[in-house]
Amino acid sequence: MLPRPLRLLLDTSPPGGVVLSSFRSRDPEEGGGPGGLVVGGGQEEEEEEEEEAPVSVWDEEEDGAVFTVTSRQYRPLDPLVPMPPPRSSRRLRAGTLEALVRHLLDTRTSGTDVSFMSAFLATHRAFTSTPALLGLMADRLEALES
Repeated sequence: MLPRPLRLLLDTSPPGGVVLSSFRSRDPEEGGGPGGLVVGGGQEEEEEEEEEAPVSVWDEEEDGAVFTVTSRQYRPLDPLVPMPPPRSSRRLRAGTLEALVRHLLDTRTSGTDVSFMSAFLATHRAFTSTPALLGLMADRLEALES
């Protein structure tokens, strides 16, 4: 990898553009602060959850996209309370450009994968042009209207 000053010299983005040098995703279930630290948390969370919830992770393929699915089974503190259903989250891991645009504009998934939109819009120029992306987005919005 080239040193940062050399990368900035070779960058062909328009003046005033932003160069994304790295990206690290954070799991919102582990805390929302920088570095995965729990903001406003503390002893209350530790008392609620005595042991780590069992986690299952697998991949699902759907219409040209690959999702990583994480499922956690939380146990209630009171043993007499029935077991709640597992909490699942899906994160888009890979896909065709059409599948990425479909996921970007899908209202059902807009709030579930909070880092996808900003990461996709910041990095789309690495694999497509902006006019091509806008064309696909316009086509998808027209398809949703009809």
